Amino acid sequence: YGVRAERDIYVTLLNAAVKANNKTVVEQALDYFKRYSIPYDSISYLCLLQWYSRTDQLAEVEKVWQLTKHYSQYLTCQIVTAMLSIIHKHKLGRAKLDEVLETMKRNNIAFDAIIYRELFYIYTDLDDMNSFTTLYKQYLSALSRGEVEDHELIWPHIINMYSLWRPRT
Repeated sequence: YGVRAERDIYVTLLNAAVKANNKTVVEQALDYFKRYSIPYDSISYLCLLQWYSRTDQLAEVEKVWQLTKHYSQYLTCQIVTAMLSIIHKHKLGRAKLDEVLETMKRNNIAFDAIIYRELFYIYTDLDDMNSFTTLYKQYLSALSRGEVEDHELIWPHIINMYSLWRPRT
């Protein structure tokens, strides 16, 4: 059991505190990680990204992102999805998006439906119809090959983008 069992308990505590948006318990859990030298894993890094985004601590988001990039064993589809959500929520722009997409490619992280959804949102925010259209074709192709699940929230967004899109001047 040892550290692994302890880490799982503290990760569960951190995850629950983040989901409950309980600042006191999040801070307590992070203190436990530090005090007992509990190593982080991909789930705890994901919790940190979510918490720091929710509390507008973008410098901390960047630190966690750089750590997961450096220690790629912690870089998961869920971490990438969190980063895409953060890019969308905080309007971090094209450069950060390109960095995340390049990191995905370099680490062979496959697109899932949630990643597609977040990218559709971001390309809409960026008013980038070319990237949106390319992504749409990629999504349809992945769907036809069974590489990705259909996601109910994607279709209304695609319809809206195609029907309402007007180039910004």
